[in-house]
Amino acid sequence: MASSCNSPSPRGFPFVASRKNKVYLWGGQGDDQPEAVFIYNVHTESWTKKTTKGPHPPTGLHDGGCSISDKYLYIYGGSDDSSYSGSLYQLNIFTWTWKELSNGSAGGPGRKVGCRMISYQDQLWIVGGYYGPRARYNKGFTDEIHIYDTRKGETLA
Repeated sequence: MASSCNSPSPRGFPFVASRKNKVYLWGGQGDDQPEAVFIYNVHTESWTKKTTKGPHPPTGLHDGGCSISDKYLYIYGGSDDSSYSGSLYQLNIFTWTWKELSNGSAGGPGRKVGCRMISYQDQLWIVGGYYGPRARYNKGFTDEIHIYDTRKGETLA
């Protein structure tokens, strides 16, 4: 696969999700373009760069959960190397506009890295992760499952 001006720069632990014949990539350790989302088309074997608008997640955020639905790309948690995030962001993949759905301060999964996320109907399932070395149990690792209802805008479990 050839590199192009639309392909992403090298990075670690990016947020990646796939839908139909496309792979969506945002952020990652070493990323310096937080306003950009890169889309890889598996049929044409080519990258497209989309410039986004709105309050995007922090620069360099990496190693969190990522999922996609018919209309939105979701980014949850991660680290920017100085702290862990508990925020949930939504990117409309038609208007390329970001929106912060939750800042992690009330009733959500908390600030963590290494979790995984899937979209199911109108819900996001956030599974597992790492709360950090100061967590009180399991050396910071968790097997928790949190469910966020995208219609109601609230954490259900």
